[in-house]
Formats: sequence, structure tokens, C-alpha cells
Amino acid sequence: MLDSKFLLKFKTRIIKEFIDIIILGRLRIAPSSGYDIIRYIYQKNKVLISSGTIYTTLYSLEREGLIEGRSKGRKRIYRITSKGLDYIEALFHNSEKVLSFLWEVLRETSPHDTQPKLTV
Repeated sequence: MLDSKFLLKFKTRIIKEFIDIIILGRLRIAPSSGYDIIRYIYQKNKVLISSGTIYTTLYSLEREGLIEGRSKGRKRIYRITSKGLDYIEALFHNSEKVLSFLWEVLRETSPHDTQPKLTV
């Protein structure tokens, strides 16, 4: 039981920390509203992210030129820009380095001498 609570808490922490990347990944697939993104994250990960977190991140990504939003009735629909696609592409090409760094950090904190098996 402790393991599942720990994993959910850790998963939530990771999602919140990388929410900008998760949003860009979602918008790469389909233009979406803030509500659509909240629902997508919950359906995929069973983690509920607050609307404040989502909209703050959306506004930040829009200011950086990585996404653009357009009003559609009462909703604002966001889509990824070419700059956002370039950002995701660069991240993907460096993902091995990022994962290697993460494993190094985890290994340094491990009470065991073995490196955890990487499954992505």
C-alpha cells in the first residue's frame, strides 16, 4: 500500500515538474483547450492537475512563442507552433542524456550498488 501511495505522489511530482513538456506533447498530437489537457493528463496518468497550474503554464508557453491560443466561443484552443515543435524535437534528441542524468542521480541516492533497470 505504501508503494502505491509513494508512486502516485512521485508520479504527480514528475508530472507537475514537466507539465510544460507534457502540454507540448499533447498539443503536438491535437489542438486542445486547458480543460482538454487536464482531462488528457487524468485519463492517461490518473493524476488531477489544477486548472491554475495548467493555465499558468499555457500562458507561459504562449509568451515564449511555443504555442498559440485562439478563442473559439467560450473556449481558448491552443496549438503548438513551429518553435514549439523544434523545442520538442531538441528534447527528444537529447532524451538519452536526460535519462542518463536522472539515473545517475537516482543511483547516487540508492542504498544498493546496482543501477536500476531502465524501462521506458
